[in-house]
Amino acid sequence: MDHQFCFDIRVLMCSNCGAPLQTAFAGGTVTCGYCGTINVFTPRREEPVEPMAAAMEIDEEQRMALLQRQDGIQPEVPAGIRQLLSGGVLAPWKEGEALAMWKTTCGELGAGSDFSSAELLYFLTIILSNHFSGKDANFKQRALYESALEVLTLPRHRQLIRGLLSRHATLEGEIEAAEKWLEPCNPRSEDLESDSSYRVSKAEILTVREDWNGVLDVLGRKIDEIPITAALDGKAIVQRANALERAGQTKTAAEQLSLFITANGSQGRNALEMITGVYENAGIQICSESMKIARDMSSRKVGVSLAGVENPGGFFGQVFAVTGALLLVLSFVLYRTIGSLSEGASIAPGVFVGTIGVVFLAIGIRHIRAGTRTRRIHADGIEARAVLKAITATGWKISNAQQYALEIEVKLSGKEPYTVTVKKIIPDGMKEMFHIGAEVNVRVDPKDRNHVIVED
Repeated sequence: MDHQFCFDIRVLMCSNCGAPLQTAFAGGTVTCGYCGTINVFTPRREEPVEPMAAAMEIDEEQRMALLQRQDGIQPEVPAGIRQLLSGGVLAPWKEGEALAMWKTTCGELGAGSDFSSAELLYFLTIILSNHFSGKDANFKQRALYESALEVLTLPRHRQLIRGLLSRHATLEGEIEAAEKWLEPCNPRSEDLESDSSYRVSKAEILTVREDWNGVLDVLGRKIDEIPITAALDGKAIVQRANALERAGQTKTAAEQLSLFITANGSQGRNALEMITGVYENAGIQICSESMKIARDMSSRKVGVSLAGVENPGGFFGQVFAVTGALLLVLSFVLYRTIGSLSEGASIAPGVFVGTIGVVFLAIGIRHIRAGTRTRRIHADGIEARAVLKAITATGWKISNAQQYALEIEVKLSGKEPYTVTVKKIIPDGMKEMFHIGAEVNVRVDPKDRNHVIVED
């Protein structure tokens, strides 16, 4: 099947084994080639997800205020799904269990409407779809979406699923199909998730059509102009930044991307790179200039703010250096004072104080240089990836956050991997990111590759 998200066919899952099956738009009888089950499929439902007349009754300013109030509220994952997840995604060894739960829930919804079952099915569809993503399983993803659409009745669920079908069709080059998937959706929903799904799906189509002003009309020109649900925020950021870049506003595009990266750390950066990677895999170049500028901008910002935490040279260095200088001055005063009082007086106190001053001054200079190097690496270091080989607590804490010694294998482009140990303050909320075998973003000092910064 060449066009796996085209509109003129239907792709549904076998009621017995879950295999994806193709049938006509109007449905029909299909015998599963895997298990032999005879499946009877009804025609696809194409009615609006909710009455359009109701959507037109509310004033646009009021609607935007309603959406703003929902911004930042995260949908709660149903309790029945949590035991299937590992690190926020479906655990590979739980795939069979998740599919069995998905089929059972589909059957329950087909027999009658139930909100908790509908919410469960929606989340199961998303985590299974994400699980199959990137495994040449578009046909299976399509079957998941369209089969769920058969039994879901709530407007929000139907709009979210249609948005997914539309965006997949767009990236497959099926623009006409993408528009048809989106056509029954409500462009003026009062639900933030539904509204965001429509906006981002519409912006996807306009992006492929290179209608940059159209994208900016749908998403707004500023990062906080139109509320977008957290699940689609990264996608909208990339679409908007790309439109701004293509419209000749590369600096503004980079600033918006940088704000997202700075606010979300390495998770935000990885999310944006994953999104742009999906576009590139579809043959669509997106944010080609602004993304690189944004990475550099955010790294410089982080470098200035975090250099003192990662390597407290700035503060400690200055304290030690100033203290050392004062002690040297004091030792000179003691030497002169004691010498003037008595010709044979001991100069030991002055020498002692002077020695401490020299030590303090040396420590201060070393820390200042280390802090300067840290800021320089954040700002101008070579971007690379590294694999975490070992992690050990050093016992040092700053603001109740533990410092760790990380043994990492650095992979510089065109060079053999090499191992270094770096120290990093890791807040408790970020510990899960730093486990043995995890890949992390690093920056390498161009003057000495053994000096490495692990980015957040």
